[in-house]
Amino acid sequence: MKRILLVFALLGASFAGFSAPKIQVSTEVYDFGVAVDGTVVEFTVTITNVGNQRLTITRVSYNCSCTSYELPKRDLNPGESVAMKIRFNTTGYSRYVQPVSQTVTLYTNDPARPQVPITVRGTVKTLSAHEAPAKTLNETFYLLLDLRDPEKYAQGHLFGAVNIPLSDLEA
Repeated sequence: MKRILLVFALLGASFAGFSAPKIQVSTEVYDFGVAVDGTVVEFTVTITNVGNQRLTITRVSYNCSCTSYELPKRDLNPGESVAMKIRFNTTGYSRYVQPVSQTVTLYTNDPARPQVPITVRGTVKTLSAHEAPAKTLNETFYLLLDLRDPEKYAQGHLFGAVNIPLSDLEA
């Protein structure tokens, strides 16, 4: 009789072990490929509770202020999902060894995976002046006009200056 009770106790304990929240994320590494320095890379990760108990995301951490997130819900019932937006601001990252990466870590009550890292990675490059979009030309290029008489211009002027005498403009 004691053996039967012991078997039932062990079976009950093992079945209780199956009753737990279980986190599943759609992607744990997001590779954005190549991005231009200064752009914000945004992607969405779907978080699902595939367990049979309520999943709670107790905390979210990230290792840089260049990374942010939106998580509208932190408690998920069994079978429930939530979309988490993650953003990575690439400003200044072209100066680092490539590829670069940042990590957002989810802390949960899943006994098998109490911490789930989600990594964003890719190459950040700086555009050369000739690769920049036309709308940014006013920020990088300028036209230096020398409005003096041609004789004064010939005596000396700044490199790259164009001479248009003021008298020509007034006419």
